[in-house]
Amino acid sequence: MEISVFDGHCDTILRCWETGQDLADNDGAVDLTRGGRFGRYCQFFALFSVDDPKTGKNAHQAYEEQYALFCRQMEAHSDAVVQCRNGEDAQQAHRQGKIAAFLSVEGAHSLNCDLDQLRLAYARGVRAVNLTWNNPNLLSGTNCQERSRGLSGQGRAFVREMERLGMRPEEFESCLMAHKYGLPPHGGLGIGLERLTMKLCGLENVREASLFPRDQSRLEP
Repeated sequence: MEISVFDGHCDTILRCWETGQDLADNDGAVDLTRGGRFGRYCQFFALFSVDDPKTGKNAHQAYEEQYALFCRQMEAHSDAVVQCRNGEDAQQAHRQGKIAAFLSVEGAHSLNCDLDQLRLAYARGVRAVNLTWNNPNLLSGTNCQERSRGLSGQGRAFVREMERLGMRPEEFESCLMAHKYGLPPHGGLGIGLERLTMKLCGLENVREASLFPRDQSRLEP
């Protein structure tokens, strides 16, 4: 049976950038070889970066290098994957038997919280941007730090520009409600909280332990 997959996030470009591995075949969780086995496959590739005092590179420089790597990988493996910007692009990729690759940016600090950089990212095909990562920036506080600080004036202008470009933050409202009503401060749990809960409770499927399970008939909340 062919399984269709739409995955909203992976850090594979970061991993390839750090290790020199290839998108077609690597020891991470996502590569083109394995992805090609799905019936239809859409993958959002996140560009994630932070200031690195060891190399002297700031987050924006690292983002630029990862974007360049993504472009090289798309060109090198154009027989298997193609960058997409909308649903029609993805449908065309599927008709051609290729993986549909979308781009996102994990944290507006990688764009220097700058409107011109946001516009450039959109022109490059970026279709989703997290305003913050774990750390606060010029746009807003976060769930981990400065929780009481909401959007700044610069942050509101950033969101308005995202909306004008077609990135619609309100479409994520159902997920954000968890942060408002019940999510404690955290920076993520690498082992996977759902998998741990599944084991502790003796559940048969990890979906039974997921706060927001996803399948072909459930997209929200």
